[in-house]
Amino acid sequence: MTEEPTSKADLLARLDVMVKSWKEIVSTIPETARESSDADRPIVDLLSHLFGWRVLTVDRLEAAVSNSGSPDFPWPEGMSEETNEGTDEINEYFCQTYRSQSRAELISATNDQFYRIYAALDAISEADLLTPGRYDWLSGYPLSEVLDGVIENFHVAHEAELRTLTHR
Repeated sequence: MTEEPTSKADLLARLDVMVKSWKEIVSTIPETARESSDADRPIVDLLSHLFGWRVLTVDRLEAAVSNSGSPDFPWPEGMSEETNEGTDEINEYFCQTYRSQSRAELISATNDQFYRIYAALDAISEADLLTPGRYDWLSGYPLSEVLDGVIENFHVAHEAELRTLTHR
């Protein structure tokens, strides 16, 4: 991960950069991208993958706002992200679950996720966001790590791939 955010404003600024990149990239996805067979994976699978992981992020942030405890994982019981094989299984589950949605539906649903993330962040105090151990269901990590992980994962693992797929 990159350097831990030092303030809520810092985290929001990084989120703004990610959302701006996302919107710029998806605005250039050609209609034929869904059927792209020469790519490592079709664009809809990548959109599904990113959407699925953000479901967990949104659920965690909203659980923090409502102080409702640990949210359920958005994948079937028995799957775990603690190993590479488990993460691959979850990724495939997300692709299978969301790939029937159109590109436009996934983009719209993702924009809704961003709206919900911003709303949750608006409702969460800086102390609650940055204090390690504030939420026992995060195993001692601060809530900021949830969002920081999504931002970092997008930029490091998926932004270049998404840009490549949009230019086919």
